[in-house]
Amino acid sequence: MVSPLVNYLQSFNVLPAGMVATVCEGFDEVRLKRNQFFLKEGQVCKTLGFVESGLLVYYRLAENGQEIVADFAQENEWVCQYQSFINSVPSALFIKAVEPCVIHTITLDNLNRLYSAIPGFEKLAKQLIEAAFMQMVNRQLEFQHLRAEERYERMLLVYPSVAQRVPQYYIASFLGIAPPSLSRIRKNRAG
Repeated sequence: MVSPLVNYLQSFNVLPAGMVATVCEGFDEVRLKRNQFFLKEGQVCKTLGFVESGLLVYYRLAENGQEIVADFAQENEWVCQYQSFINSVPSALFIKAVEPCVIHTITLDNLNRLYSAIPGFEKLAKQLIEAAFMQMVNRQLEFQHLRAEERYERMLLVYPSVAQRVPQYYIASFLGIAPPSLSRIRKNRAG
């Protein structure tokens, strides 16, 4: 059976034939249980991960201990606190499994070895990084310009299954609204 990581990498048509399997050999499989951490605030992120199955949440803690949700990572997406990973600095975020997860991880050293050893791999990585950066920029713009209802609609487009997979307070936090406001938006939408 071909793994989701292999399918994902092949979908870009950047790597030379036969090199995808070599790339995948640089990854290790990690399994996380529900509520287990991929990364804790203050730790240095040592790996970049590809989510084969499961769902993770990125968050920081407010002074009152409340979780402020920054993002989600689900199947066929990458999970990493990139600034920490690249610069070997402590993470400002927690990354926790909301569901049991299977993640294929790679260290920065192994990633750099693959850049050197495999033609086209660095080009692929650049495409992935640029796509992640654009997603982050678009999300910031949406928060500045869209009403809460519009942000909820956008979230349902980007993360169609997340609404059924996470507690509602995670969605409210991700949208930057209070849980009662989310309930009102969902009621009006169903309405």
